Amino acid sequence: TVDLAELIRGMLSLVQPLVGEHIELRPALPEEQVPVKADSSQLEQVLMNLVTNARDAMTSGGRLEVRLETRKRALPGADSPPRPAAVLRVIDSGVGMPHGVAERAFDPFFTTKEQGKGTGLGLATVHGVVKQSGGGMKVASRPGQGTTVRVFLPRCEEAAPAPASESPSAELRSGSGTVIVVEDDPAVLRLTQGLLSCAGYEVLTAGDANRALAQVASRDGRVDLLVTDVILPGRNGKELAEAARAMAPGMPVLYLSGYSADILREVKLERGAAFLRKPFRATALLDEVARLLPSPAPRPDADQSASSSM
Repeated sequence: TVDLAELIRGMLSLVQPLVGEHIELRPALPEEQVPVKADSSQLEQVLMNLVTNARDAMTSGGRLEVRLETRKRALPGADSPPRPAAVLRVIDSGVGMPHGVAERAFDPFFTTKEQGKGTGLGLATVHGVVKQSGGGMKVASRPGQGTTVRVFLPRCEEAAPAPASESPSAELRSGSGTVIVVEDDPAVLRLTQGLLSCAGYEVLTAGDANRALAQVASRDGRVDLLVTDVILPGRNGKELAEAARAMAPGMPVLYLSGYSADILREVKLERGAAFLRKPFRATALLDEVARLLPSPAPRPDADQSASSSM
């Protein structure tokens, strides 16, 4: 059981820098608990996806509203009777979509973005998470009048447990340094990049090992941390880490994966390797990156290196 109101409240510190100063963020959250049965990591990714989509629709600025309310009989779906629901609304004042486009918003790989600027997996991923949690979604949009995405989740009768520590917003860490994120799932790649960028890191991205190695080489190995999916097209994450460390000796690596333990055993990660299972919480990612990369490693220039060897 998760208090959806508190989860969203804790994520607002990440949402604001993600949308940028040119967009006015207007949250409207109830003071009381809004308990739902769902995975907190997935709910964070739902919110980040919706906010990122809204931001992309307002390139010249605008207004973004994040509202949460409860209704006694609001959960849509022909396979079940209406029942109490939490309703999350993300409303943007962006370019909007024609009716035919809005109808296909949840189709995987359908996108209105230019080539190279998105795959269309964002809303499809969100829709899958919401359905898995017993909920539903609706999209309303008109050209020039913005878009409203509504997420319906069954509301629990039982209260959410009290948090064991401070709220997520108080736990978020900031840092510095250059991180390369390698992930073949564009939705996860975009969200991971957004989280790390908001925390102050310079973030490079790649969809496979070869592109990642090309970026490391172009920086003369000056990359502070590799964050990579374990299973990648072509070389796997461990093979990528070995090749990257040949160019950047001692570079720490954080592995990510949603695959089962049996599949991961075949890759044979090094003993004690840093690892996060997907989906992960925003705080878990940032805490692990801060642990591996407390500060950028000092890099003496060529003259200093030469003098120190004499």
